[in-house]
Amino acid sequence: MIDVSDVDFIDYGCKFGGSFSIGHQLGGKSGLGFDIRPEVVEEAVRRGHRAVVGDARELAIPDKSVRFSIMSHFLEHLPDLTSVEQAIATALRVSTDGIYLRGPMFDDEYLAQYGLKTYWSDWTGHPCHVTDKQVESILTKLGVEPSSYRIRWVRRIRNSGSRTIHPLDSPKDQQYYNAKLHPPKPRVAFTRKLYREWICIVALNNDPRLFSELYPGNLFLRTLAKCGYDL
Repeated sequence: MIDVSDVDFIDYGCKFGGSFSIGHQLGGKSGLGFDIRPEVVEEAVRRGHRAVVGDARELAIPDKSVRFSIMSHFLEHLPDLTSVEQAIATALRVSTDGIYLRGPMFDDEYLAQYGLKTYWSDWTGHPCHVTDKQVESILTKLGVEPSSYRIRWVRRIRNSGSRTIHPLDSPKDQQYYNAKLHPPKPRVAFTRKLYREWICIVALNNDPRLFSELYPGNLFLRTLAKCGYDL
């Protein structure tokens, strides 16, 4: 077992430690990052973060041993939905107060009908196009009540003029669209609401008041409210 006696939050797929700031915003004092890549963990440690090599699907950590878990832009890097479910199950097992999940939107089918895609939709490093709806299904399967979580969508994409939108024949592994570098794309005003990201907050307390008021029994939710999250 990994000793987490002095840790209050875990960052899954920590990479170089960028999401530790989220943990601190949520009231965490001492975080521990996990990543499956040794060279990434070495760099995170060099930058001053506490991190170890580990697989989020099967962490050797005691049950209910940290306050909360962070999975920010992590799940899409896993190989498949089974792995996503295993990782979320681990977070539920080890956390007492809550889980913060965040990831990119994959509106692949809708955009494809216009010959378009988001630049992150065909990154080599994004093998699992997990959607917000699939996350909800996984939470339900794992026994999380709908009253215990909220999903919000941020950074709306209104039309194909957004730099996040590429034509389907644009090369893989690109960043923002650049008309001088990438193939032309049609001008389309989207008829449905598209967003760059979804955010899911899971409160591990089945009190229905958690999302309707600043319930004093859950420090995680109170901290989120202070940070300005619309719950």
